[in-house]
Amino acid sequence: MKKESWITSFDGTQIGYSIQGEGKNVIALCNGLSTTDSYWKYLVQHLSPRYRVLTWDYRGHGISHPPVAREEIRIDSHAKDLKHILDAERIDCPAIGGFSMGVQVCLEFYRLFPDRCTALILTAGPSGKPLESIYSFRKLPSKILPYILPFGVSLKKPIHIPVKFLVQSPFIYPFCIATRMISPAATREDMRAHFNSIARIDIGLFLRMVKAMDDHDAGDILPRVKIPTLVVAGTADMFTRYWAQEKTYRSIPGAEMLKVPLGTHVTPIEQPELINMRIDKFLEERVWPTKKLRRKSAPLSRQHARARRGSPPSKKKSPDRKAKNPSRSGTKGKSPRQ
Repeated sequence: MKKESWITSFDGTQIGYSIQGEGKNVIALCNGLSTTDSYWKYLVQHLSPRYRVLTWDYRGHGISHPPVAREEIRIDSHAKDLKHILDAERIDCPAIGGFSMGVQVCLEFYRLFPDRCTALILTAGPSGKPLESIYSFRKLPSKILPYILPFGVSLKKPIHIPVKFLVQSPFIYPFCIATRMISPAATREDMRAHFNSIARIDIGLFLRMVKAMDDHDAGDILPRVKIPTLVVAGTADMFTRYWAQEKTYRSIPGAEMLKVPLGTHVTPIEQPELINMRIDKFLEERVWPTKKLRRKSAPLSRQHARARRGSPPSKKKSPDRKAKNPSRSGTKGKSPRQ
């Protein structure tokens, strides 16, 4: 059952969050700009029977309050908010996943608090400078944003009315499909939650967060990431082009990548079965290995060791004998971090 809670963050802003599910291991999920946890709903439903799943809203989004300090809308501000939530809930070292702008929040969190996360799941987002990978515009949006920002902030109330009408009209869904923002695999019902979130957000805050997001770049931290990382990238993503996500994957040592054929920017709700299955595999093999996998891998290690020494393979022991003599089956692995 979803239960909402709030914490007071470093500058006094009230940040809303919820934790669902069972289990000792925790997965914290970071949203995209102007979104709530709606893009995570299928993943949360899938993971919550086995893990505790934490979702939370950025400043001025969802159930979180607008920032007390106007300038605290940078990517590092959101990373600090997440740390305050983890501290309040006494969560030591979760796996952290991010969607779109949430990828930048994940990477910045790792930069600031590398000992507080055990794995990264980076979905449909670049490591930084996101406006450079929108459609094929390259650096054009970044160049015109400084001219749009003062206009949008000063006229936010008159602008909000037509924006709200547009995103809640019946034409927005087919428009998004026609412009390849999404595919028909993302249902109108699934997208409605996102459209409603855009309709509620303060336009001035949104534009300032776009600027803060585009000013951020975590590319320098990628080669220094030392925890298991999975990159989930759609090949038809027009907001974060595939090449930008592949660059992140190739820059992180030992990273894994799920290439989603024809996946757009809203891949988590377009192909949830594929993504859920791949995240399961990643968590069970790289992050919190199951007992079954550990038992299965131990005999292989002993066999390889004997082969290297030139010793003949030993006879297969019965399960009862193994159970009575556990010391001969190898040392147990360390308990996984939470």
